[in-house]
Amino acid sequence: MSHKSLWKTGSAPQRRSKVAWPSPAQLLNQTLIIILIIGLWSALLFGFLRWTEAQQTAALAAAEPSPAPTTAPTNTPTQPPPTFTPAATPTPVSAEASSPPPTDPVETPAVEPTEPPTPTPPPTDTPAPAPTEEPAPEDGGDTGQVSFQKDVLPIFERRCIKCHGGINDGEERVEEGLKLLTYEDVLKGSYNGPVIEPGDVENSFLIEQIVKGEMPKKEPRLLPAQIRTITAWVEAGAPDN
Repeated sequence: MSHKSLWKTGSAPQRRSKVAWPSPAQLLNQTLIIILIIGLWSALLFGFLRWTEAQQTAALAAAEPSPAPTTAPTNTPTQPPPTFTPAATPTPVSAEASSPPPTDPVETPAVEPTEPPTPTPPPTDTPAPAPTEEPAPEDGGDTGQVSFQKDVLPIFERRCIKCHGGINDGEERVEEGLKLLTYEDVLKGSYNGPVIEPGDVENSFLIEQIVKGEMPKKEPRLLPAQIRTITAWVEAGAPDN
């Protein structure tokens, strides 16, 4: 009769002949992880040490008192001792030298009597002729015939061509199609028709606008002498002279 052991429940253990070593890739991964951990802890330790050093330096700088400014001694030049100079003794002056020399009496010539001057008659006041005031010539006044080229056109060039034929910002500006650059432009008029009626001041639209102050727009009115010049030119028939 055979007896079996109660403690043996399986087959007998077998001894392993080979041990499984980690592969090179596993060793490399583990080495990199170790280096990363060591570098992280080193960086944290280095940063903590620098922060502690900065705090200590700031505390020492705040605790140290600032040195008082030292003033350099100023060298004052020493003055030499005063030198004694003896006073000059006055030289004695004799009585003869001090007395003034005698003066000889001067003979004054006798003054001869002069005849009194003959009285001159008082000047008679002759009234000066009063100056006659000459009237100042006005710009293109009513005297004589008004010239378009010499009197009227210069007024248009100074006061009107800014909006009627002038060039602003590189472009020609002509409002309502009216140009006032030449005699032909003035007689041609605007889009609405002629603005000058030769010999008829009442029906000349241009005269009406400048008298009312509508032209030039947003500018000071023409002077009265300038208005009279243009009016006289239209009244004379608006000649091309």
